Amino acid sequence: EWVYTGAEDRAWWSGMWADRTLAPGYAGRVRELGLADGKALEAVSAAWREWGNRPEGRFTVPHQEILCRRAA
Repeated sequence: EWVYTGAEDRAWWSGMWADRTLAPGYAGRVRELGLADGKALEAVSAAWREWGNRPEGRFTVPHQEILCRRAA
C-alpha cells in the first residue's frame, strides 16, 4: 500500500482533490446524478484543503490482490 504523511505529500493530494472536486467533469457528473449540489461540493473541496493543513493527516492507497483458481 502507499502511505503519504509528509507536508508536501498532503499539500499535493489535498490540493489535487480539492481542485478535482470542483472541476466541471467531476462536479457536473455529481450534480447530474443528484449526489450533491454546488454548496456541498464547495464544502468537500474546503475539507480537502483543511485536511492538507493538518499535521496528523495521512493519505493511504491500499492495494489488494484477488487470486482465483479453477476448481479441479
